[in-house]
Amino acid sequence: MVRDVDFHLGHSSNPSFGGSRYKLGGLIFPFGNYPFQKRKLSFRRRRALFPDTGTLRSAEPLRRRMSVTDVTDLYREFGEERLPPGQTETSAFPVLDKSGTPDWDPETWSFSVRGAVAEEFDLSWEAFRELPSETQRQDFHCVTGWSKLDCEFTGVTFPTLLEEADVDADAVHVMFHGLDGYTTDLPLDVVNRREVLFAWDYDGEPLPREHGGPLRVVTPHRYAYKGAKWVDGVTFLTERERGYWEKRGYSVSANPWAEERYS
Repeated sequence: MVRDVDFHLGHSSNPSFGGSRYKLGGLIFPFGNYPFQKRKLSFRRRRALFPDTGTLRSAEPLRRRMSVTDVTDLYREFGEERLPPGQTETSAFPVLDKSGTPDWDPETWSFSVRGAVAEEFDLSWEAFRELPSETQRQDFHCVTGWSKLDCEFTGVTFPTLLEEADVDADAVHVMFHGLDGYTTDLPLDVVNRREVLFAWDYDGEPLPREHGGPLRVVTPHRYAYKGAKWVDGVTFLTERERGYWEKRGYSVSANPWAEERYS
C-alpha cells in the first residue's frame, strides 16, 4: 500500500474493487479489501516507481533518525545481568579483524542481496543510505571477553532489509559477507529483530574504517563476530552454512549470556 503518499491526482470508487482507489500519475492503487492491499510496497519498489523519494517517505523513519532508541535492556531475554558472564566492561573500543582493513570506493561499492529471494538485486551506497534508518543505544560484546556499553549506532534494521528483499518462504538462514572475504551466519529467526543493524554511524560520527566502516552489522544479542565488518551483502539460505569463524570452531549460536564462545 502507499497510504503514506501525501498527494494524489484523483479519487474514484468502483464496486468491483471492493473499496476506493487512488490515481497517481495514471497508476491506480486500490484500497479497501482488494487483495493487493495485503502486500506493502517496499521502499526500494516505491523508489523505482517514484524517483522523488523525498515526497514518498513517511515521517516515522525521519522521527526515528532524530531520536535514540535504547535497547540495552534486551539482556532480560537472556540473563539476569546486563554484563554477560565472563565479560569485562571497557571504555575502549579494541580493533580486531581477520586480515586488515580492506579498500572501499563509494562510487563502485554495492550491497548485494542473493539467494532465496523473489529477485536478487544490488544497492549502491547512495541507495542503501536512503533506506529508512534509526539510531539505537546498544551494548557490544566481544567473544574475547570485553564489552562496551551504551554504544550509539545508526543504520538500517534487519527487518527493514528483509522487507526490501522479499524473501522466499523456505529461507531459514542468513550468510553475511564482508569486503575482506569474511563471512558469518545466523538463523533467520535469530537475526530478524530490530536491534540488528546495518550501521554506518557510531556515536554520531561516520563509523571508523577500522571498526567496519562504511557499513557493519551489529548484533547486541550475540557476540560481535556475528556482526560482519565492511559488510557488502547477504545471502538468504534454505539450509545452514557455516561462516569463517564458525568453520574454525567458534560457536554457531554465540549467545553471550550462555557463554557460547566455541562449538
